[in-house]
Amino acid sequence: METMITGDSRTREMISNALKAEGRPDKAFLAINPASAIMRPSAVLPGGADVVRFDSFPHPNTSFYVGVTGEKVFYLTESPEAFTALMHDVGLRVASPVDAVAVAHWFVETTRAMHVFSRVLGSVGDIEWASGPLAPRPQDVAALVGRLRDVITPPTAEAQGNAYLVTLYVLRGSTLERRRITVTGDGDIQDRADRVAKDLPVPISM
Repeated sequence: METMITGDSRTREMISNALKAEGRPDKAFLAINPASAIMRPSAVLPGGADVVRFDSFPHPNTSFYVGVTGEKVFYLTESPEAFTALMHDVGLRVASPVDAVAVAHWFVETTRAMHVFSRVLGSVGDIEWASGPLAPRPQDVAALVGRLRDVITPPTAEAQGNAYLVTLYVLRGSTLERRRITVTGDGDIQDRADRVAKDLPVPISM
Protein backbone atom coordinates (compact mmCIF):
# COMPACT_ATOMS: atom_id res chain seq x y z
CA MET A 1 0.00 0.00 0.00
CA GLU A 2 1.16 3.54 -0.66
CA THR A 3 3.10 5.24 2.07
CA MET A 4 4.35 8.72 2.73
CA ILE A 5 7.58 9.55 4.52
CA THR A 6 7.47 11.66 7.63
CA GLY A 7 10.20 12.93 9.94
CA ASP A 8 8.04 13.54 13.01
CA SER A 9 10.55 13.63 15.91
CA ARG A 10 7.81 13.64 18.55
CA THR A 11 6.33 10.45 17.10
CA ARG A 12 9.77 8.84 17.09
CA GLU A 13 10.35 9.75 20.71
CA MET A 14 6.94 8.55 21.90
CA ILE A 15 7.24 5.22 20.09
CA SER A 16 10.84 4.74 21.22
CA ASN A 17 9.92 5.33 24.88
CA ALA A 18 6.99 2.89 24.62
CA LEU A 19 9.14 0.18 23.03
CA LYS A 20 11.84 0.67 25.66
CA ALA A 21 9.25 0.26 28.42
CA GLU A 22 7.99 -2.90 26.69
CA GLY A 23 11.46 -4.44 26.79
CA ARG A 24 12.41 -3.89 23.15
CA PRO A 25 15.56 -1.72 23.41
CA ASP A 26 16.79 -2.64 19.92
CA LYS A 27 13.55 -1.51 18.32
CA ALA A 28 13.44 1.56 20.57
CA PHE A 29 16.89 2.54 19.25
CA LEU A 30 15.78 2.06 15.66
CA ALA A 31 12.66 4.18 16.25
CA ILE A 32 14.59 7.14 17.67
CA ASN A 33 17.51 6.90 15.22
CA PRO A 34 17.08 9.68 12.61
CA ALA A 35 18.97 7.53 10.11
CA SER A 36 16.09 5.04 10.02
CA ALA A 37 13.19 5.56 7.63
CA ILE A 38 9.78 6.19 9.16
CA MET A 39 6.68 5.76 7.01
CA ARG A 40 2.92 5.98 7.41
CA PRO A 41 0.20 4.66 5.09
CA SER A 42 -1.42 7.30 2.92
CA ALA A 43 -4.84 5.90 3.85
CA VAL A 44 -6.13 5.77 7.42
CA LEU A 45 -7.00 2.33 8.75
CA PRO A 46 -10.64 1.56 9.58
CA GLY A 47 -11.28 2.85 13.08
CA GLY A 48 -8.67 5.58 12.74
CA ALA A 49 -5.64 3.68 14.04
CA ASP A 50 -2.27 5.15 13.04
CA VAL A 51 0.21 2.63 11.61
CA VAL A 52 3.91 3.46 11.45
CA ARG A 53 6.70 1.44 9.83
CA PHE A 54 10.42 1.76 10.60
CA ASP A 55 13.11 0.58 8.20
CA SER A 56 16.86 0.36 8.56
CA PHE A 57 19.01 -0.25 5.49
CA PRO A 58 20.64 -2.49 4.50
CA HIS A 59 19.06 -4.70 7.19
CA PRO A 60 15.38 -5.15 6.21
CA ASN A 61 14.91 -7.94 8.76
CA THR A 62 15.12 -5.31 11.51
CA SER A 63 12.13 -3.43 10.07
CA PHE A 64 8.90 -3.40 12.07
CA TYR A 65 5.40 -1.99 12.32
CA VAL A 66 3.65 -0.37 15.27
CA GLY A 67 0.08 0.82 15.73
CA VAL A 68 -0.57 4.04 17.62
CA THR A 69 -3.75 5.31 19.31
CA GLY A 70 -3.24 8.48 21.30
CA GLU A 71 -0.23 7.74 23.51
CA LYS A 72 -0.58 3.94 23.26
CA VAL A 73 1.83 1.97 21.09
CA PHE A 74 1.17 -1.59 19.85
CA TYR A 75 4.14 -3.56 18.46
CA LEU A 76 2.55 -5.40 15.52
CA THR A 77 5.30 -7.33 13.71
CA GLU A 78 4.72 -11.08 14.22
CA SER A 79 2.16 -10.13 16.89
CA PRO A 80 -1.36 -10.93 15.60
CA GLU A 81 -2.80 -10.51 19.09
CA ALA A 82 -1.44 -6.95 19.22
CA PHE A 83 -3.27 -6.11 15.99
CA THR A 84 -6.55 -7.34 17.50
CA ALA A 85 -5.85 -5.31 20.65
CA LEU A 86 -5.25 -2.24 18.46
CA MET A 87 -8.59 -2.74 16.71
CA HIS A 88 -10.36 -3.08 20.05
CA ASP A 89 -8.65 0.01 21.41
CA VAL A 90 -10.00 2.20 18.60
CA GLY A 91 -13.46 0.69 19.05
CA LEU A 92 -13.49 -0.63 15.48
CA ARG A 93 -16.87 -1.50 13.98
CA VAL A 94 -16.61 -3.42 10.71
CA ALA A 95 -19.83 -2.73 8.85
CA SER A 96 -18.95 -3.32 5.19
CA PRO A 97 -16.96 -5.66 2.93
CA VAL A 98 -14.65 -2.75 2.09
CA ASP A 99 -13.74 -2.28 5.76
CA ALA A 100 -13.28 -6.03 6.24
CA VAL A 101 -10.86 -6.25 3.30
CA ALA A 102 -8.90 -3.24 4.55
CA VAL A 103 -8.59 -4.72 8.05
CA ALA A 104 -7.51 -8.12 6.67
CA HIS A 105 -5.01 -6.53 4.28
CA TRP A 106 -3.37 -4.50 7.04
CA PHE A 107 -3.43 -7.50 9.37
CA VAL A 108 -1.45 -9.53 6.82
CA GLU A 109 0.98 -6.70 6.12
CA THR A 110 1.70 -5.46 9.64
CA THR A 111 1.91 -8.80 11.48
CA ARG A 112 4.15 -10.58 8.97
CA ALA A 113 7.75 -11.63 9.50
CA MET A 114 9.82 -8.84 7.97
CA HIS A 115 12.73 -11.04 6.86
CA VAL A 116 10.52 -12.64 4.19
CA PHE A 117 9.06 -10.65 1.31
CA SER A 118 5.27 -10.57 1.38
CA ARG A 119 2.73 -9.01 -0.98
CA VAL A 120 -1.04 -9.21 -1.28
CA LEU A 121 -1.83 -9.96 -4.92
CA GLY A 122 -4.76 -8.77 -6.97
CA SER A 123 -3.97 -10.91 -10.01
CA VAL A 124 -1.25 -13.11 -11.45
CA GLY A 125 0.08 -9.95 -13.14
CA ASP A 126 1.26 -8.70 -9.72
CA ILE A 127 3.90 -11.45 -9.52
CA GLU A 128 7.42 -10.27 -10.35
CA TRP A 129 9.48 -13.05 -11.92
CA ALA A 130 13.21 -13.47 -11.41
CA SER A 131 15.54 -11.95 -14.00
CA GLY A 132 19.16 -12.40 -15.00
CA PRO A 133 20.85 -15.79 -14.46
CA LEU A 134 17.94 -16.98 -12.30
CA ALA A 135 15.26 -16.00 -14.81
CA PRO A 136 12.83 -18.83 -15.61
CA ARG A 137 12.30 -19.89 -19.20
CA PRO A 138 9.52 -17.94 -20.95
CA GLN A 139 7.57 -21.15 -21.50
CA ASP A 140 7.74 -21.91 -17.76
CA VAL A 141 6.42 -18.44 -16.90
CA ALA A 142 3.65 -18.84 -19.47
CA ALA A 143 2.69 -22.19 -17.93
CA LEU A 144 2.62 -20.72 -14.41
CA VAL A 145 0.61 -17.71 -15.53
CA GLY A 146 -1.85 -19.99 -17.27
CA ARG A 147 -2.22 -22.15 -14.16
CA LEU A 148 -2.58 -19.27 -11.71
CA ARG A 149 -4.57 -16.78 -13.80
CA ASP A 150 -7.93 -18.12 -12.67
CA VAL A 151 -6.71 -18.93 -9.15
CA ILE A 152 -5.48 -15.53 -7.97
CA THR A 153 -8.34 -13.08 -7.57
CA PRO A 154 -8.61 -9.62 -5.98
CA PRO A 155 -9.41 -9.61 -2.24
CA THR A 156 -13.04 -10.46 -1.50
CA ALA A 157 -15.23 -10.37 1.62
CA GLU A 158 -18.28 -12.54 2.21
CA ALA A 159 -20.75 -11.71 4.99
CA GLN A 160 -21.18 -14.49 7.55
CA GLY A 161 -23.55 -13.42 10.31
CA ASN A 162 -21.90 -10.60 12.24
CA ALA A 163 -18.53 -11.28 10.55
CA TYR A 164 -16.89 -11.26 7.13
CA LEU A 165 -14.76 -13.99 5.57
CA VAL A 166 -12.01 -12.27 3.61
CA THR A 167 -10.02 -14.19 1.01
CA LEU A 168 -6.60 -12.86 0.03
CA TYR A 169 -3.85 -14.30 -2.12
CA VAL A 170 -0.42 -13.56 -0.68
CA LEU A 171 3.01 -14.13 -2.16
CA ARG A 172 5.28 -14.93 0.79
CA GLY A 173 8.82 -15.45 -0.42
CA SER A 174 8.46 -17.96 -3.26
CA THR A 175 5.25 -19.45 -1.83
CA LEU A 176 1.75 -18.46 -2.90
CA GLU A 177 -0.77 -18.66 -0.07
CA ARG A 178 -4.52 -18.37 0.09
CA ARG A 179 -5.39 -16.54 3.32
CA ARG A 180 -8.90 -16.86 4.68
CA ILE A 181 -9.34 -14.24 7.38
CA THR A 182 -12.50 -13.94 9.45
CA VAL A 183 -13.07 -10.39 10.68
CA THR A 184 -15.88 -9.90 13.19
CA GLY A 185 -17.89 -6.73 13.55
CA ASP A 186 -15.79 -5.57 16.51
CA GLY A 187 -12.40 -6.42 14.99
CA ASP A 188 -11.64 -9.93 16.22
CA ILE A 189 -9.58 -11.85 13.66
CA GLN A 190 -9.06 -15.50 12.81
CA ASP A 191 -6.53 -16.37 10.11
CA ARG A 192 -5.95 -19.54 8.10
CA ALA A 193 -3.29 -19.96 5.43
CA ASP A 194 -3.31 -22.65 2.71
CA ARG A 195 -0.41 -23.16 0.34
CA VAL A 196 -1.42 -22.86 -3.30
CA ALA A 197 2.01 -23.08 -4.97
CA LYS A 198 5.62 -23.21 -3.84
CA ASP A 199 9.08 -22.58 -5.27
CA LEU A 200 7.86 -19.93 -7.69
CA PRO A 201 10.76 -18.43 -9.69
CA VAL A 202 10.68 -14.96 -8.11
CA PRO A 203 13.69 -12.78 -7.22
CA ILE A 204 15.65 -14.06 -4.22
CA SER A 205 15.95 -10.48 -2.95
CA MET A 206 12.16 -10.30 -2.63
